[in-house]
Amino acid sequence: MQQLQHPMLACLLMLISASPFAARSSSSISDLKSKISGVEELLEEFRQQEQTRGAGDVTDSCVVDFSASKERIIRTKVSTQHGAAFLLAPDRVHSWRDCVHACCAQPYCTVAVLQEEPRKAGDSLGCYLFNCTYRNTNVCSFSPQRGFTTYSRDPNTTLGLLSGSAWRSRGGPSEEEDTTEEGQ
Repeated sequence: MQQLQHPMLACLLMLISASPFAARSSSSISDLKSKISGVEELLEEFRQQEQTRGAGDVTDSCVVDFSASKERIIRTKVSTQHGAAFLLAPDRVHSWRDCVHACCAQPYCTVAVLQEEPRKAGDSLGCYLFNCTYRNTNVCSFSPQRGFTTYSRDPNTTLGLLSGSAWRSRGGPSEEEDTTEEGQ
């Protein structure tokens, strides 16, 4: 039996001697957990700020590339004779922003024409997308027309144009120019 007491005694002595170390390591683990918690809080705050900032950037990155001309419409026949191309008339356009974003989604779109009144109640607004760049030149011509607004962006002289937020024109449509409600 004495042989068994010595190993037990040795284990007991080890536990007693390790006890202050265990208390110290427990304290340092608690400190680390506290610091990690603080870092996590800062990261969460940073994520929220980035999401708020990012949401604005996503909306503006496309819209700021365009300038608006109210009461103007593209002269389709003349413009296409000079090299412009009709691209698309997207469905489900409920605001000028929808129309401009549809243009941003098309690689060669430089002009979005918005018919501001739906043809019938409940219909989408008319939106017509064009590539007005031919041989690095804007070939579209426009004429006055009530009920339409034309949104244009500048062509790039190397590729014909850039897409999305790569364009930086001298002024996008302002909030006052939003003639439709976004939720309609």
